Amino acid sequence: PPSSGVYLTVGLRPKESAEKTVFLTVAAAVAAARAIDRLYGIQTQIKWVNDIYYQGKKLCGILTEAEFEVESGGIAYAVVGIGVNIRPPEGGFPEELLEKAGALSQFSEPTIAVFYGDHLPNFAITDDMLDTGSIFANEYVIWSNFDVDVPDRDLNAWQLSAYVMDIAGFDNGMITRLHQHFSESSNYEDALKMLEYDMLYGDQSVYKGELPYRPTDIRMGLREIRITGARCGEKLLSVYGENFTKSSSVCLNGASCYTEFVSPTELLAVAGAREGDQITVQQVSEGISVSQTEPLTVDETHMAKQ
Repeated sequence: PPSSGVYLTVGLRPKESAEKTVFLTVAAAVAAARAIDRLYGIQTQIKWVNDIYYQGKKLCGILTEAEFEVESGGIAYAVVGIGVNIRPPEGGFPEELLEKAGALSQFSEPTIAVFYGDHLPNFAITDDMLDTGSIFANEYVIWSNFDVDVPDRDLNAWQLSAYVMDIAGFDNGMITRLHQHFSESSNYEDALKMLEYDMLYGDQSVYKGELPYRPTDIRMGLREIRITGARCGEKLLSVYGENFTKSSSVCLNGASCYTEFVSPTELLAVAGAREGDQITVQQVSEGISVSQTEPLTVDETHMAKQ
């Protein structure tokens, strides 16, 4: 319905085989879910593979259609459509959809959402396909669930976050302040380069010579991975917890075990554990462990009954 959502269609010419077309839908669903989560501070769920839900209601749907080339077995082109419910249609959702459909505007907290694309060069899109005549120029949309004055401005993608923060009344951060207060000055870009150099490589004069940020332990993913329990057999080990991924690997007494991802709350490892053994879960990228959970010490409550 008009004025109730954000609807977009992307035309692609992927250089992939036909069997890989399903990944276009998956990639679009993951990208849309991440964008909604980041903008609204919520945790949506993907109903595999093309619907996005929050609190049991559908917020977004993705549909992919493709034309195949018989001779090459490849994809001639693909069209990915994404629809996000921003607000309920006039008069509300139909009665048969009230229990299934939701809209972002139904959340009570003041919210600003920004929809834009700065990665078009990574798609199989050429300048002649776009009204702007350039893959580096496209429209952006700013939406809010409260009254706010948003002047129409041409911006670079790297200026957009500071612009939105200014609309919302935030001016935290040195670079954000420079964007907000000096974007119209003649030496704006030179000042930006100097500030960035000072912060990264210079004397850090902007911080009076002392960097306020301290190194932190790297970890994979946004959500902390935790072990909450285990069930130990002679040859198999089930590990239970939170936020497991396909990059999670079970370790027994520091040794990595062959691990199968069952779900975000369960991993299955080929290992036999005894009382007193220690179980950890590592997040592994290209064979390198980038983070590890706190250990779980096996006791009699974790042992499977024979």
